[in-house]
Amino acid sequence: MSLYSSSHADAVIQALDSAELVFLFDHLIRVIPAHRVGFWLSGASGDELLLARDRALGRWVDHASVPSVPLSEGLVSKTFREGSTELDDGMYRRKEGSARVDQSLHQITACQISVPVVLAGERVGVLSAVQLANEGAPAPGRWGFTDGSQQTMEGFAKVFEGLISRHVK
Repeated sequence: MSLYSSSHADAVIQALDSAELVFLFDHLIRVIPAHRVGFWLSGASGDELLLARDRALGRWVDHASVPSVPLSEGLVSKTFREGSTELDDGMYRRKEGSARVDQSLHQITACQISVPVVLAGERVGVLSAVQLANEGAPAPGRWGFTDGSQQTMEGFAKVFEGLISRHVK
């Protein structure tokens, strides 16, 4: 049984493992700039999102178990529920952020941007980028995400949707 609810989950997972996507994730991390970029996919239960892939520059981030967040909690879930981009530029830490996600990923999120990913009219997941305030984390080239960051993420989501569609049977 699949962990994911989307009818396109297999295509999404295949796309996530493509060399093209690895290149694009690393490019996105540099351009935005972010510490990590992740892709959250709807869980089989339909009431949570699961972190399908978590990328830091030059490497995938492994987790002991699959991180998840209820659809009722956090900016990533809000992005999925509402189908709209969420931008937390870090100026005023938004209370909608999920402490559960930070705890399970062992991170302190300073800034976040989340963009919905849609395939064939179905919202399949959320692309998310974060800047971290963890002790020892290198400072990004610029703190905070901008409208330009948002446009870049939304454009990347469209490219990502195109890559996924190539894997749909």
